[in-house]
Amino acid sequence: MRAAVGFCLLLTFAGEAVAASPAQKCTSAKMKAAANIGAADAKCVSRASSGGVPIDEACLDKSSLKLLQAFERAEASGGCLTVDDAPQVAGILEGVVTFAEENLGDDGSNGSRRCASTRRNAAGAYLSAVLRCHAVRALAGALPMPHVSIGRS
Repeated sequence: MRAAVGFCLLLTFAGEAVAASPAQKCTSAKMKAAANIGAADAKCVSRASSGGVPIDEACLDKSSLKLLQAFERAEASGGCLTVDDAPQVAGILEGVVTFAEENLGDDGSNGSRRCASTRRNAAGAYLSAVLRCHAVRALAGALPMPHVSIGRS
């Protein structure tokens, strides 16, 4: 993951430094917020997995509220290209969490639960790193990011 973030920074700062526009600042702030919430949601799922208990909905609700608040702060600064899009972003993050929960499962044994917990947490960390990379590039006016495939061919 460190290599991915380092590569992102290399791509971002290879060009000239220019003052960020309000739209770039807003986009970057929203992506940073989504990165934080994506990692927090993954931790909620990871904790449940390691304990063999259902996901704590209060944990997910808390992170969703933080996302809404962060988007409101970013939009209050002005210059955003989009507004009132926190619910859509929250839905996307929820879809990623659901995907991790369904596809990084366990067989119910303690070892399997620990492994699934670690993988789910790693998926959240990766999501967070990618979104932070986008946030840095947005601030530098370097979006969209080059497409990087992480799936199998």
